[in-house]
Amino acid sequence: MKKQKLFILCAILFAGILCGCTNSKFIMDRNADKYSNVQKYSERDHFFFWGMGRKHEHDFSKICPNGKIVKMTTNNNWLDETLIALTMGIYYTRTFTAYCAVGPINN
Repeated sequence: MKKQKLFILCAILFAGILCGCTNSKFIMDRNADKYSNVQKYSERDHFFFWGMGRKHEHDFSKICPNGKIVKMTTNNNWLDETLIALTMGIYYTRTFTAYCAVGPINN
């Protein structure tokens, strides 16, 4: 019985590792890589029950009060995917990152 439970646990962990990572990138300014000073803001969003009926709103005026958002990304790493696989989607997490341009564009 212990071997069977260990096998199931290892199979779930292995499946989580094989799930890999997901990444979405949204570019608001084509010159995003040319700014002299870009600040990064990251926040982890938590969802339950496959994210049904749940949304996260981010106030960009608080995130970038002195600049403008030039790029945003959302991603899941292998640990997030493993947790999602272990809980069968009941717990779901995602990392949101915003990049704020504060300085001028470098030539």
